[in-house]
Amino acid sequence: MRYTLLTLMVWLTAMVVEAQTSFSGRVVAEGSKKGLGWASVVAEDGNHKPVAFARTKEDGTFELKVQAGKEPAWLSFSLLSYAKKTIAVADYRNGQTVKMREEALMLKEVKATSKRLVRRSDTLVYSVAGFRHKQDRSIADVIAKMPGLEVKQDGSIQYQGKPINEFYIGGMNLMGNNYSLASENINANKVKNVEVLTNHQKVKALRGVQFSDQAALNLVLEEDAKNTWLGLVETGVGTTLQQNETDRLLRDGRLMAMMFGGKMQSLSMYKWNNTGKNIKREIRDLQNTIADISSAKSMINSVGLSAPGLMQERYTMNDSRLLATNWLRKAGKDATIRFQLNGFIDNTEGNRYSETTYSDVMGGAIITEEANGENRQSQWKGELKYERNGEKLFVTNVLSGYMDFDKSWATTYTNGQVLRQEAAPKERWVGDHLEIVKALGNDRVLRLNASGFIAYLPGMLLLADSTSQNVDQHATQLRVGASFRHKLFGKLYVSYKTGVDYDDERFALSCHQQPTQRNSYQQFSWYLQPSFNIKRNDLELTASLPFRLINRHFGNENNTQGILTPTINIHYQLLSELAVIASYNYNWQPASLEDMTAVPVYSSYRSYSTGIGSLYAQNSQNGNLKFEYSNPVIGLFGHIQATLLYQDNQPLYNSQLDGIFYHSSPSGQFYDNTTWMLSGRLSKSLGTMKFITAIDGNLSSRRSTTMMSGLLLPYRLDSYRCGISFSLRPAQTLSFEEESHYQYSCQKFNSIQLSDSRALRSFTHTLKSYYMPGNWQIEWTNEMYHSNDHSVSFTYFSDLQVSYRTKKHEFGVKVGNIFGNKDYERRYIYTNYTSYTMNRLRPREILLKASFDL
Repeated sequence: MRYTLLTLMVWLTAMVVEAQTSFSGRVVAEGSKKGLGWASVVAEDGNHKPVAFARTKEDGTFELKVQAGKEPAWLSFSLLSYAKKTIAVADYRNGQTVKMREEALMLKEVKATSKRLVRRSDTLVYSVAGFRHKQDRSIADVIAKMPGLEVKQDGSIQYQGKPINEFYIGGMNLMGNNYSLASENINANKVKNVEVLTNHQKVKALRGVQFSDQAALNLVLEEDAKNTWLGLVETGVGTTLQQNETDRLLRDGRLMAMMFGGKMQSLSMYKWNNTGKNIKREIRDLQNTIADISSAKSMINSVGLSAPGLMQERYTMNDSRLLATNWLRKAGKDATIRFQLNGFIDNTEGNRYSETTYSDVMGGAIITEEANGENRQSQWKGELKYERNGEKLFVTNVLSGYMDFDKSWATTYTNGQVLRQEAAPKERWVGDHLEIVKALGNDRVLRLNASGFIAYLPGMLLLADSTSQNVDQHATQLRVGASFRHKLFGKLYVSYKTGVDYDDERFALSCHQQPTQRNSYQQFSWYLQPSFNIKRNDLELTASLPFRLINRHFGNENNTQGILTPTINIHYQLLSELAVIASYNYNWQPASLEDMTAVPVYSSYRSYSTGIGSLYAQNSQNGNLKFEYSNPVIGLFGHIQATLLYQDNQPLYNSQLDGIFYHSSPSGQFYDNTTWMLSGRLSKSLGTMKFITAIDGNLSSRRSTTMMSGLLLPYRLDSYRCGISFSLRPAQTLSFEEESHYQYSCQKFNSIQLSDSRALRSFTHTLKSYYMPGNWQIEWTNEMYHSNDHSVSFTYFSDLQVSYRTKKHEFGVKVGNIFGNKDYERRYIYTNYTSYTMNRLRPREILLKASFDL
């Protein structure tokens, strides 16, 4: 299978290179060897009509590709302050040096015009005024309307389907991993441009040496938002308007203070809300804080009260408070110190009815549950970071810590029994990451890194038989490494990376009033990773062959083995607007302590599992092929990606239902599974009516095996999702935003013993209409959820909001859930079961709000 994937990747990559004419060379200033960057190189036909276009790089080199079927006759070279030069194709030789003569430029008086989107070298500049609609409040609202960019539901921002690696405000990284706090709360009228820095290498000492395919985002502020303190006071009160519903005093507000200067930046906020909004996402880590270390996870889950597939503000009875402060100060020419502290306190009440039908238990047993409960959270996190990012030296140290005091409980009717649920999964950890990069000259770079992480995860879980499970988890992770990178010859770079990793997991568990049981797992590994990187013109190839010597210890077992995990990445700029990216990697992943331990561990009040009882690891191979298209001139961006994932040595579990207790235990057999995935997105903007539309979709097909009462049952799980969205402003006072999605899932068993097929289809639609005469704004929101097979109950929401807005203040009133919907039903297909849920919704409510800019 491994060689099949490699062959497939090579074949797919080769297919993208069609027959075409290619011209290459270098443009320099006449009388010198200075390369001229950003010169236009145009291939023209016999009538001097353009058939292909390219720009020179900073060193003056270029490569111009003409698609098959085009017949270029001339090559023209032009650059501001230089005389245009035209050469017949018949007289041009590839690799030729083109000399351009400098000439005086007579400027005519012109009228300045603003372009919505322009490209400057590797930077895309989006004009906020060009994409903003009158109803947009935060800069995130505007970014969501920019082609090529996407704001996900968790607040993360993606460019061409890939998360951004940095979020800058005025060129400074104030927010780190919590950048949605800024994007969701900075007023759009404070931002002039949004810049996307493509192929962004954030470490200056690695620029031109180690290449990056990720993008960063930078907010260019308006002049009145720089070097001055900005403030915001917002408050709202309301109540319930629906009969037979408990009266509830509603609160929604925030206090903000911001300053974005050249030497110091700050953003602090206190926010409170009990109208269902998910304000916690604004401080969620959108990237790992400590490089190469993932935080340990608790074995215990909180009581489940959420509603799948529904906006949280439609059903969540929350009482949330958020406190966050972020400070960044320059400590020298290239150095900064950043301090961040955030806290989240919440008490959420919920009511949920569910039916779970197990497909891995003979007869398809059904468990019904109706839970009325509360989920209390108190979570705190802090981070202190020092960074020096110079041309020759990069130093960073990140010290961070986290602790919570979470607890949840519920009264539950399970198959007619009245039971008490209670869970208290707690987490505390502290970590530190140090990294040093030194540019030694002559394209040589030395890199050192060290990380440490210690976690303590105590937890308590009340079980269905009224006994409790108490767990004390501990995790320690250490990473130390070094690498050296240098140029071998030409554009070929070689790097050697070595280091050691140490992991220690252990727990003590007491359950059913039995003696405490203990388990531990240790892993020590040494690795050596040679890598090769070559970049020639528009082709970049990176290949590495890491060798890892691993010693693992679990119980009485001790095992040492060597592992090779090769990776290869290819990036080819097929045309100036079209890139092809292909990759392959082989991964070997040792199992966690929870997956290995033979001690029964409860994750919920009635579900428990046991692990393999011995050392084991899982293997996977992953192949990707991606096409990226970006054309800022016409406002068209798109990407499509195909993925093949093969996994082997996956343990098969026997499942059984003992009353209401669901138990999974290893069968001693293993299986393979193969997953095909295809995903993509296409977005297009027009200057007319500020129109932008996007279509996106993804599909996956997984072929795997499950076990039922000792029988092996092959199955296929197919999932499809597609969507379309658009926004337009047909008049100065009228605007529309629409989004629709279709979702399909189907599980089919291919077995004589069981021939069953389960398929679910559902639709969601959202339409927002805005009428904005003068300073008034009337917003009408409509949401609809439905399906053709009753997988989703037909549910229609309608909200109306009227506001009076000026540049400095806003007053408004909002009525939510006008028609007073009370329940929402949904069915989902999972690998081992089908779930039906019914959640209680928020009633009709009214909220009065006022906000003032300070």
